[in-house]
Formats: sequence, C-alpha cells, structure tokens
Amino acid sequence: MAITPIIRRPPQPWSASLNVRVLSSGLSRAQQVASLTDTARAALFDQLVAQDWNRFHRYAYQLSRGNSDDTDDILAETLIDAFKAFDKFSGTGFDRWFFRMLTRNHIDLVRRAKVRRAFSLDTGLLSLDGKHLQLAGTSDPPDGFIQRTLSEPMQAALDSLNEQHRAALLLADVEGLDYDEISQVLALPLGTVRSRLHRARAKMRAALESYGCDIG
Repeated sequence: MAITPIIRRPPQPWSASLNVRVLSSGLSRAQQVASLTDTARAALFDQLVAQDWNRFHRYAYQLSRGNSDDTDDILAETLIDAFKAFDKFSGTGFDRWFFRMLTRNHIDLVRRAKVRRAFSLDTGLLSLDGKHLQLAGTSDPPDGFIQRTLSEPMQAALDSLNEQHRAALLLADVEGLDYDEISQVLALPLGTVRSRLHRARAKMRAALESYGCDIG
C-alpha cells in the first residue's frame, strides 16, 4: 500500500522522527530516491521538508501578503504535490524544487480568487455600503517570526509589488537564492530574472522613499 503524507495545519517547525540515509550505491541520487521503500521515502521527504520548513512557510506567507489561510492552503497543496512527485525528484536542490511548486500553487490560487471575485460581481455579493465582501485569514504566523523580519514600511513596500516582482525579490533578498537558482525556481531565462530583480528593487526603493525612509 502506498504511503501518503498526513496534511494538517502545518506545525512550526515541521518535526521529523526518523533519520534516513540514502546509501551511495553507484546510482544517481534520483535513482536512489526512487529505489527507496514507501516508508523510507516518506521519512526522507519529511526530513527534507523539515530542513527548510521555516523558509517555505515565510515564502508562502509573503507571497500571500500575510493571509494565513492562503498560506496554509498553498503549503498543504504543495506538500501533497511534492510528495506525489517525489519519485521524480532529481536528488539535489530540494529547496528550489519545493519553492517552484509553491510559486506555481500561489499563482493558481490567485487565478482562482480572480474567478471567485468575478462570480461575486455577477451574482451581486455586495455589502450594504456597496463594497465587495472580503474574507481574510485571521491567524497570526507562528511566533510572529515574519513580523520580526520586516519593518512596517518594508512590509508595505514589499506588498506594493506585483506577483512576479515580489516572488523574484523574496527568493533573492530574503531566501538568498542566486540568479541561476531563481531562474530554475521561476522557470525564467536568466536575463528575465535580472530584469525583474532590477525593477523590483527600484520599486522597493521608490516606495521606501515615499514612506520617508532613509535608505542611503
């Protein structure tokens, strides 16, 4: 029987109980992962997620503009997708592989939200003052670690960026990925990554200056 992960509201940090070692046997890392038993593969998956769980959560939270419900949805979907595709994992760069799935699922969530908003317009889901009803996450991120990372002006400036610029900037300046790694995550040419980062940083600088921040 195939082993599947149990997806709950993600704990902080994700805890792995088994210490699995993939033995060197002359096979590629991808072949070694694929050759594991279902139980060993599930335990290895847990360990790889655990190593970078706070980074994954932070990235998803910032992509979602601080909406905790959307963050949980994106993480849960990505955990399921990644586990189902784990036998195809190359064996290296798990964080980049997972970041790419997070980005894709975030884009899908944004598209679904636009469809829902369009449906609300057509069906007249309006409040008494004529404004559209909006649902937002109410739970805080674990231990407030996101809030301690960015000041209020910095967070506001980041939230002012569009989806593409925000993802590129988060991967580069928060998660520490280099241009080649970001190119892999976002499935973009290197030149496009450089252009997006240049524009994102210019917009961040302009936004921070508008808030009266001295950025040197």
